Amino acid sequence: MTRNSCHVISFFFLVFVLMSCSVLKKTYTPLKKYDSTSLKKDYDVFRIIIERKHPSLYWYVSKSHMDSIFDTYRNNITDSLTDQEFLWHILSPVAHEVRCGHTTVRKSKIRERWEKKAKLSMFPLSLKLWNDTLAVVRSLSNSDTLFKRGFIIKSIDGVPDSEMIRTMKQSLSLDGYAENVNTVRISNNFPLLHRYIFGLRKKYQVEYLDLNGERKTDSVACYDPMKKDSVSKKRLKTQKTQVAKSKGRNEKHRKFSVDSTGTYAILSVNTFSNGQLRSFFRKSFKEIEERKIEHVVIDIRSNGGGKVSLSTLLTKYVSRVPFKVADSVYSTSRTLRPFWRHTQHAILNEAFFYMLSYRKKGMRHHISRLENKTYKPKEKHHYSGNLYILTHGPTFSASTLFCNVLKGQEKVKLIGEESGGGWYGNSGIIIPDFILPNTKLRLRMPLFRVVQSKHSPDRFGKGVPPDVQVGYSMDALLKGRDLKMEKVIELIKTTNK
Repeated sequence: MTRNSCHVISFFFLVFVLMSCSVLKKTYTPLKKYDSTSLKKDYDVFRIIIERKHPSLYWYVSKSHMDSIFDTYRNNITDSLTDQEFLWHILSPVAHEVRCGHTTVRKSKIRERWEKKAKLSMFPLSLKLWNDTLAVVRSLSNSDTLFKRGFIIKSIDGVPDSEMIRTMKQSLSLDGYAENVNTVRISNNFPLLHRYIFGLRKKYQVEYLDLNGERKTDSVACYDPMKKDSVSKKRLKTQKTQVAKSKGRNEKHRKFSVDSTGTYAILSVNTFSNGQLRSFFRKSFKEIEERKIEHVVIDIRSNGGGKVSLSTLLTKYVSRVPFKVADSVYSTSRTLRPFWRHTQHAILNEAFFYMLSYRKKGMRHHISRLENKTYKPKEKHHYSGNLYILTHGPTFSASTLFCNVLKGQEKVKLIGEESGGGWYGNSGIIIPDFILPNTKLRLRMPLFRVVQSKHSPDRFGKGVPPDVQVGYSMDALLKGRDLKMEKVIELIKTTNK
């Protein structure tokens, strides 16, 4: 190697090191304001990507309505905003209007990394939402002895409960009009959602009904995880982590159990993405067959979807008849151009486009495998006994495909609440992130429309309904009861009489 070559290599190595250092030193400033010009540029990129690449933009709303929404929120950008104000008050309400559960606006990656270290302060009460009721589940602070489980929240800082619920729902995505998924999202994330949408305060004035139904108003300080109260929280978190590790890494994704009498088995499947599901399904149904278990419960209440292939595999183990997944699966385009520079993993997503789809008629590009293939039930370890499928709002995407096929089959009952995923169909398959140039916020958006096989046209825009409706109640909250599982056990006992 010549001396000049060594100098060239050394030069580029130095440049690489300096660039790496600059990246490492890059910090996130949460209070940074972006001027209206920069925000409007991001907004225009956001709008044109949705208009040109979303496969179902006008599925539930007219073009004139969507144009009006786009124009209204652009006109609302009159001053500088932080990236989070821009996300929650401008972009997310627009994404909500598309009524596609896979179309969301996400924080920038640098914001996500910052939040993991920052330990954000937030509204101090964890709340449960059902129907139009917001009830206290617990206080995040150990020192709070005032707010008890079951107290009904009527307003926070003068904002009525109905207005809070409506505003939060309008900032969250959904399939069509299946709002049950957002009821659960609000329940699971109320403290942080309240901070993002309504802002952070040192103290909140909370109007509530106590357990005797008496209306009261008290102030409560925001929850700060950095205070000494967090020591016990940290210890508790460490204990939970140790317990989780001892149970196995995959148990949070799926779990199999048989009741003490051997009467029924429960498969809790919380995702179709992780957890070594192929071997899990095989081993579980093999044990069910060997033990001759007559009742099986598949709990997909928390299953937000994942790989269609894994959802289809589970369906093959329990379907009584051959089935199709979808009537049509198509995209309006076969390329991410001209948005490559805005797309995360653009080359990989582009490759998937070409491998999966082909042009069928007009401007649509179809995935024929999902449209044309009829799947046969498995012969080995197939289960054809009494099947109970537990559903809820978070039952979404690929888990909705599972519900759609099984609904109405012999000895199958869906129990719980309407799924959050649309029964008629939804959009998904390939779901890339598009990065906005200035704020670096990420638009996560699907590229294929899926119309389910044997869907119900009369429930257009709604989720898959249960055969046995089991909702929520104050008694369930106060006593920690699982009403849906209780109903299954009741049905099993009735069947065995």
